[in-house]
Amino acid sequence: MSGDGSNPWTVTRQDGVAVVMLGAGRDAMLTPAARAGLIATLDAAEADTEVRAIVLAAAGGRDFVKSDDPRGALQTEASPTSGDAASRVAACTKPVVACLAGRISGTGAALAVAAHWRVAAPDARIGWGDVTQGRVPAAGATQRLPRLVGARAALDLLLSGRAFPLTKPMLEPLTDAMAEDSARALDEAVAFAGRADLATRPVDDRRDGLLDGAQFVHDIAERRDKVGWDETDAAAQTVAAVEAALLLPIAAGLDFEEDAAARCAAAPRARALHRMTWAERDMSAAHASGARTAEPLTIAGHGVAAAGLALAALDAGQHVRLVGAETERTAKQIGATYEHAQARKRMSSAQRDERLARLIVGGDPADLAPGTPVVLTDNTSGTLDWPGGLVLGVTAPEIAEHLAQPVDAELAIAMPAHARRLVELRAAGGAVGPALPAALVRAGRLPVVSTGEGPMALARLWAALDAAADRLVVAGVPPERIDDALRSRGWGALPFIARDAAGLSNEAADPALQALFADVPLGALDAAMVTAGRTGRMGGAGYYDHAGGKPVADPSVTAILSDIADPSDPGWSGDDIAGYLLLALANECLRLVDDGTVQRAEEADLVAVHGLGVPRQTGGPLGHAEALGLPKAERSLRDLGQSFGPLWQPHPGWARRVRDGQREIGRGLAV
Repeated sequence: MSGDGSNPWTVTRQDGVAVVMLGAGRDAMLTPAARAGLIATLDAAEADTEVRAIVLAAAGGRDFVKSDDPRGALQTEASPTSGDAASRVAACTKPVVACLAGRISGTGAALAVAAHWRVAAPDARIGWGDVTQGRVPAAGATQRLPRLVGARAALDLLLSGRAFPLTKPMLEPLTDAMAEDSARALDEAVAFAGRADLATRPVDDRRDGLLDGAQFVHDIAERRDKVGWDETDAAAQTVAAVEAALLLPIAAGLDFEEDAAARCAAAPRARALHRMTWAERDMSAAHASGARTAEPLTIAGHGVAAAGLALAALDAGQHVRLVGAETERTAKQIGATYEHAQARKRMSSAQRDERLARLIVGGDPADLAPGTPVVLTDNTSGTLDWPGGLVLGVTAPEIAEHLAQPVDAELAIAMPAHARRLVELRAAGGAVGPALPAALVRAGRLPVVSTGEGPMALARLWAALDAAADRLVVAGVPPERIDDALRSRGWGALPFIARDAAGLSNEAADPALQALFADVPLGALDAAMVTAGRTGRMGGAGYYDHAGGKPVADPSVTAILSDIADPSDPGWSGDDIAGYLLLALANECLRLVDDGTVQRAEEADLVAVHGLGVPRQTGGPLGHAEALGLPKAERSLRDLGQSFGPLWQPHPGWARRVRDGQREIGRGLAV
């Protein structure tokens, strides 16, 4: 048997076993034609009296079936759906063995779980990224997975967005045999399927993971406390669907999953998350090809930027080399962070040791090979004797003054560096080469290349956020109310907590930054606080009282700011406050696009989301504006500009796009 032009599955027979296989890469996608072809192929195999069992595989057993093109994942699937295909596998009257290798994700993972048996290669990893895109995992994943592994393991997989190795103990019930190596996975799957005693084992009838009902209910309740009950939130509805696996018959549970998936996919949050996911993937893919895969990430310098970037790279599975002065100090910071994580049971001692084994401490810069990317994080690293031919990125312009050779890029690393993914790069002259962005992709960072002179995009957005928050304080909103409004809505950027942590200053703002915000007095509130003797966390008090170690709102701040701020709180809701700040950021993001600092709207949004901590579910400031509709966004800015001033007065690019009937921001316009 073999596939024809309309059926992308290739079928071969080996001693009574039908090996049903898709291609590799995009050819392994579960497209509508592939779904229909799979159902037809299983029908034919069932009717063939010489076929005793079926093996599902892709790419010669070194890969597995992939989801349909996820760019269209929010659209209604054409019939037959992925759920139809998975249910056909589950209901097959002959044993179906899935040969699993590489990364198995999304509806491909649902197909694997629907199989009666699974043979895995040692490199096989399984996961669902749906929830991170605002979708409920579909094709029966929420019903069949908990039947095999229970609620806790199922929710770890379905909610995290990460792929887990099938060798992980909690996933042991998913694997019936482990192949000796990836190259032999298909042969071993065929041998497994050829066993005389192999019978069908429909997962829809299994209850292995449901037997301990009390533990299942406990695990559901624990997750529900974290994600809530929102009917359009993918995480909340995934928990509800997994609970349905315990409470409902399989057919009713599948209907519940389908309804929840459709409801969440239609919500604005899903569209926003889908947009951000593809912006992130496209940006990483654009830079990944230049990676020197055998080279560690080389970091010179010490302090939070060096340690944070090293931690991020180690967590991403990369080797890290620390060179230059005080490498032991940075290594101790890294070790202490992992010790703390282990003590709080966030990682095991084996995981800690595995990461630290990839940390190379010390070494002579002269031994680095030409073309090696190096990140220099402080002035002392600039004084080292660096050989020519390296690719140097510096985190501050003054570092370059100590170097005998030109630098390749100036870097803005979002802080905390181990938690926020953004690294903005700007070429010191010409264009940024591929080596440094590629090394950062391998370190799990998200590189965004900006152009031009003056303040970089990250600094401009921080300035816009701080200035907009200050303007709301002037209007009477206490600083802690602003931080609380953002915190409760998932923002990582809390303006007044962040400024207290960095330390307050009454020095004039950077002249280049102030010139960009000519009509806005940057830092005026900070100066008033310093004049009152409040210099931030290290001084014991700033916008908050830090005497007890944690920030506590201090009513005296209102009195200190009385000459600047209205003492009467206007009573705006948290949604109002967050919305006003998001529109101020959208206005500055559009300036970044139209003045050529970044090339596309998505790049500005990536800086806001992964640099400042604007929630992904907003779609970024410009994504939020597109969801509102550009005419409404411009009107809202115009109204806010009349009330609050220049930060909200709409940039001319809004009117131009509205006039031209554009629904998306796209690339920059000359305005």
